[in-house]
Amino acid sequence: MVGAVGAAVQPGKYRISKLKDVESSFWQFSLALYRRSRVASTCLRLQDDWTLDVNLLLYCLWQGGREHRLKRETLEDACRASAEWARNVVQPLRGARRWIKGKQDGVAAGAEPLRERIKALELAAEKQQQDWLAALPAAYDSAPPPIAAAGNLALYLEIAGVAAEPALLDSLATLLAEAHPEAGEGALSDARATLGSAQETR
Repeated sequence: MVGAVGAAVQPGKYRISKLKDVESSFWQFSLALYRRSRVASTCLRLQDDWTLDVNLLLYCLWQGGREHRLKRETLEDACRASAEWARNVVQPLRGARRWIKGKQDGVAAGAEPLRERIKALELAAEKQQQDWLAALPAAYDSAPPPIAAAGNLALYLEIAGVAAEPALLDSLATLLAEAHPEAGEGALSDARATLGSAQETR
């Protein structure tokens, strides 16, 4: 899932326990979802065009799939910690990887093996973020999976200060459809409505 913006929660501050089974389920969910046809390109668009953290998007979807509509304090904790990790770890790695990829001559000539090593480190940083996010104590209300996930995404947009413009909502609706292929058209339509209205009602 290289391309996602990383985030970390400080273990001492947030009293994270070692819930390896929970951590693994989030990571496996993300790997499986990311392999679906429209997910990678949609996530990268959300990252590059709206500066959203892909791992936090996946976290919102994963928790929603568990019928967890997250409370503000839980998502604020995750977002607050993510900014420092992204700025100091993931973004420098991503910048180096992309710079080398765009250079075919000069100082970067022959640096493809190094780029692959940086890519592996970037992925490891994302895995570290997901482990911590999965173990973060979560406060939530129960809701049907597509609605819970949509509510989580809408709350994330609000916390991030990103306006819910139509193109952005279309991309998030794509993620919801890919994350919940079992949901009927009516359920997905309700989830899309939740995306558009939750910022107004919270």
